Amino acid sequence: MKTVNLPIIEGFDIYYNFIRPHMGISNLTPSEKANVNLNLNQNKWLSLLKEALNHHREINTEKQHP
Repeated sequence: MKTVNLPIIEGFDIYYNFIRPHMGISNLTPSEKANVNLNLNQNKWLSLLKEALNHHREINTEKQHP
């Protein structure tokens, strides 16, 4: 079966793994439980968007100046 990556599904995955605390793991997010330290501020959505934008800019700079 072919799967399609839709932005809404990818957004939910990000929310589920990086933003939403889970009661079963002491109100941590799965990324926190796995010791993935992204140094997110209080507004985790905004922090993730800024990190993604910075990463995208770095990739584009590397492509322009190999």
